[in-house]
Amino acid sequence: MLSACSTPPEIRQIIRTKTEYVFPPDALMAECQVRPVNVETNRDLVVLAVKRNNELMLCNLEKKALREWRETFNMK
Repeated sequence: MLSACSTPPEIRQIIRTKTEYVFPPDALMAECQVRPVNVETNRDLVVLAVKRNNELMLCNLEKKALREWRETFNMK
């Protein structure tokens, strides 16, 4: 018996990797909105203004970073 005929053929597996990017929806990319709040004293107003300003600056920096990241893929 021939040895080449008695062994089963070698099976090779081919794996293809496809990268699919999923981007945040446009609603998460929009600028942050601020709701008005009632305050009772001038001190409350100053504290609120500082907090809101800091929150908005941070929020908009995060959104800007997301938009810049998304633009690296030339997609909108």
